[in-house]
Amino acid sequence: MPEFYVCQNHVPAQDWPEPIPREHGGRIRVGWMGSPSHVWDVDLAWPALMYAKQRNADVWMIGYDPVKAVVEDAGGEEHLDRRALDKLRAWQRLGYKSIPWRKPAKYERIPLPLDIGLCPLRTDAMTLGKSDVKALEMWINGACPIASNNSVYNRTVKHMENGLLAGSPSEMIDCVRRLLDDPGLRDHLVEAGQEYVREHRGARQMREEWGYAING
Repeated sequence: MPEFYVCQNHVPAQDWPEPIPREHGGRIRVGWMGSPSHVWDVDLAWPALMYAKQRNADVWMIGYDPVKAVVEDAGGEEHLDRRALDKLRAWQRLGYKSIPWRKPAKYERIPLPLDIGLCPLRTDAMTLGKSDVKALEMWINGACPIASNNSVYNRTVKHMENGLLAGSPSEMIDCVRRLLDDPGLRDHLVEAGQEYVREHRGARQMREEWGYAING
């Protein structure tokens, strides 16, 4: 097998979006972001999102829309089988707000209206080849990531240092509870995560890694 070099995802400072501030006294915003390639991961987030909803948080789904996807996959509501109908009703009970993917006229990062961002990832041979970019996206938007405790995330997200790690859906609920109950901790973890991105995942590191990959 020929030699290869893997470059990490980086976010130059000029690409950071302008955060969407929460209204004074407004509800905490908890959400998930992903594409249809995360169709198996999003279900891992449902229990924690439902817990957040029960705690009077605003719940957001950004990109992939589970309710819409279940209906489209079945070919219309009239074709839903019992399993699909149960899944549809579960996501409908969540009553989330949705931001669909859009194709921008030019490259840009869309700001995320989140304070807590869930980054679940099923652990298998395929998903372990994914990147930790969702954690970076959460930090630069002012949200604290709660990420699956596997090798994709736990080399970047350090538990109780710059984010939280969860080994199961029930642990993800516990992490959401901790951040809802301790806004000071949430702010501290976001600040530490943003400092990590500035120091280790910015333009300088991008130039160095790609330079090495191309020139050796």
